Amino acid sequence: GCIPGTPVSGGLHDVSAAALAMGITDSERCFLITGTHGINGYVSEKPVLDGTVRYNELFAFPGKFLLEEGYPSSSGTLEWVLSVLYADEEKFLSNEDGTGREELYQRVNEEVEQVPPQESELVFLPYLRGSRDNGRAAGTWIGLRPEHTRAHMLRAVYEGVVFGHVLQMEAMFAKRERLPGIRLAGGAVHSPVWVQMFADAFGISMEVIPGGETGARGAAI
Repeated sequence: GCIPGTPVSGGLHDVSAAALAMGITDSERCFLITGTHGINGYVSEKPVLDGTVRYNELFAFPGKFLLEEGYPSSSGTLEWVLSVLYADEEKFLSNEDGTGREELYQRVNEEVEQVPPQESELVFLPYLRGSRDNGRAAGTWIGLRPEHTRAHMLRAVYEGVVFGHVLQMEAMFAKRERLPGIRLAGGAVHSPVWVQMFADAFGISMEVIPGGETGARGAAI
């Protein structure tokens, strides 16, 4: 549908663009993106080629590399969960203006907050499309009992996504010093309870990057 002669440009790889938009320009901060894929990374002056880090790519600055870990098991997992657990509530899922969706996310956050972490040992594995180490890994809830409610299941999903990122980051920093803070972007930043889970699990401060479409913003930059 473009008119002939419309200028078209090719931008950065989406992860590189998002990191740039998050202000990740040096090795002082690492970043964490919660989307369809969960991506963790940091900037380095040299690649890591011994296999302990999965992805190395040239970054936007000469002599800089972006080191990354990632697989499709982050906040995008919630979309499948909502389609299953709220399948009978079409009013939330069908609003063309998105208001129903926002109301649903708020309701989910409220349900998750109802369950103190010490009240449930329910575990969710978010590997609907494979894991870092096994492309055939699958997702599941483990430990379901009659006393568990939808709120317990939702909290386990939030926790499962968080710990998926923790495992990635542990692999990434297996042979180097941890960085002092993490900048966080993507779908999870819209949920204060989810952000708090990330902070608790990592034991360090999370710097939340507001707004959306960091990839598009980084490409523009």
